[in-house]
Amino acid sequence: MADSNSNIHGESLVEAQKRLAVEALKKRREENDGKQIPSNDSVLYLYCRYCYALIDTLPEDAPIEQLIRPRNNCLDCQVMKDKGWLF
Repeated sequence: MADSNSNIHGESLVEAQKRLAVEALKKRREENDGKQIPSNDSVLYLYCRYCYALIDTLPEDAPIEQLIRPRNNCLDCQVMKDKGWLF
């Protein structure tokens, strides 16, 4: 018999959240793979390092602050990274 902190699969709430997050990551990665546009002289395209989603576009004349510390992850992947589920 499962305890009150587990689901019908015997997973804890955190394990279930992690499993669902990983499944969503795999789906995002499949959907985004191959859709990346190479950056050119006028625009820099920034993609999530985990799921390849487009996270930002920066013009060539973007403020230096944006170029020094660009985001590396989409919001969904950043949450997973913050929880220690991505490295």
